[in-house]
Amino acid sequence: MSKNGISGRRKRIDKKKIDKKQQKTNVKKKEQEGGGGKFVPLGEMSKETLQRAEIYKEFIRNKSIEYFYYLYSREKRMEGLKQNLKKVKISKNERSKAIKEHFKKESNFLRRRRTKMTVKQFSILAKIGQGGYGDVFLCRKSDTNELVALKRMKKALIEKTNKVEHIMSERQVLAEHSSPWLVQLLYSFQDSKYIYLAMEFVRGGDLKALLMNIDYLDENTTKFYAAEMLLAIQDLHELGYIHRDLKPENFLINHDGHVKLTDFGLSKKFIVKKEWRDTVKRINKKKQKKKNSKKNISNNTLSKRQLQQKRRNKFFTVVGSPEYISPEILEKKGYTKTVDFWSFGCILYEMLTGFPPFSGSSIEETLENVIDFKSSLENPLDDETDEEIIQPQAWNLIRKLINKPNKRLGKNGIQEIKNHPFFEGIEWNNFQNSTPPFVPKVESDLDISYFDTSYFDENEIDLEEPESLNLSERNNQFAGFTFKKYNLKQGGTQDIYQKK
Repeated sequence: MSKNGISGRRKRIDKKKIDKKQQKTNVKKKEQEGGGGKFVPLGEMSKETLQRAEIYKEFIRNKSIEYFYYLYSREKRMEGLKQNLKKVKISKNERSKAIKEHFKKESNFLRRRRTKMTVKQFSILAKIGQGGYGDVFLCRKSDTNELVALKRMKKALIEKTNKVEHIMSERQVLAEHSSPWLVQLLYSFQDSKYIYLAMEFVRGGDLKALLMNIDYLDENTTKFYAAEMLLAIQDLHELGYIHRDLKPENFLINHDGHVKLTDFGLSKKFIVKKEWRDTVKRINKKKQKKKNSKKNISNNTLSKRQLQQKRRNKFFTVVGSPEYISPEILEKKGYTKTVDFWSFGCILYEMLTGFPPFSGSSIEETLENVIDFKSSLENPLDDETDEEIIQPQAWNLIRKLINKPNKRLGKNGIQEIKNHPFFEGIEWNNFQNSTPPFVPKVESDLDISYFDTSYFDENEIDLEEPESLNLSERNNQFAGFTFKKYNLKQGGTQDIYQKK
């Protein structure tokens, strides 16, 4: 064999060796980056790789659920159209035209689903809410002319508090529920700094604002709102979720006067602050030393006027206070859905009296009242008549709700609460058709007079899109967050906010 032949063969062999060496280097590099390559046992994978795998697993799961839910919904819409066409007498041409129009709307919706959503598609009209994770704006969507309540939440803060998985799973439930008692999600999307939830705009403000305006409610009005709150809590629990932080501002009043529950652990899952838990520990130690002492709530309960001022105070509105939180959450004990029944009892008390049952002059005193609820919970006396404000049946219900977990009404199911004598005469199965005691009077779709905006920072009212829109590691944490609800009219979203 010629020298050139041997030399050429050696070059080919050397090239193969170099190629194999390069392949090994590439595989090793991919393994370090969490990418492909040879099989790596689960126990040897890095924390970053496992986190990335979990994110994409959840992404694929959510996309699969959303896709099959869309197919199911599309089939139901087609069935509904056929049923409606059978009820009317129209010609074959008109029937054919109606079906073609339906398919056109379905095509429009699919096209909209593929369109990337950005905050630029929304024009801000007013700021209507402010919370721990971000703000809420009344906006109009430019292409559909829809009015929405747009929640903007900081990704960095959600990640810092380890709430990414919770936000993602609850967004999935929000996207699929059809309860009339829960606020509807219309769109969800993200950019490099924020995630956004475009919810239906509920025009009548919240129960907190109503109580601030009229101080307290009579028993019949209280019974109406309490019944609707209970139906909302029931639907939330049936979806498999516990709210954990129910309070008056979570219950919105719709344009027709009926109640809708919002913020159910989605945008602001309750986090018990470390200083609260430290305070609770000190309180429990103090209780061990003074087992036989009884605390009089009147010595550390604020007046109605002071409580109203405190509600208006920005610190308490933004940071929050533990007035409605059950002891087992504060003490970091195991808990069940009955924690929502405790909060429900506290709201019931406030509706009838005008102030929460455990408010003190400081957060520490409030915590002490909550932990020592057996001694601190009292039926307040009327200033003029010196008689108890809360009537016997309502007081009996409140005492059974604000109780130990193993004795709390509702521990065997929410039906226990519905069967209480306080709710006698309530037609639970047809309550949505009942006449509300109060219907908001709005002058226009843009009327926000029922929202308390006195504590907002006007300088923070903006919806500027971040400069960088590149998908980063942070965006990957929220993979699959985008959602768009179907609209029967224009292939956009359902016009559920339109007045009947």
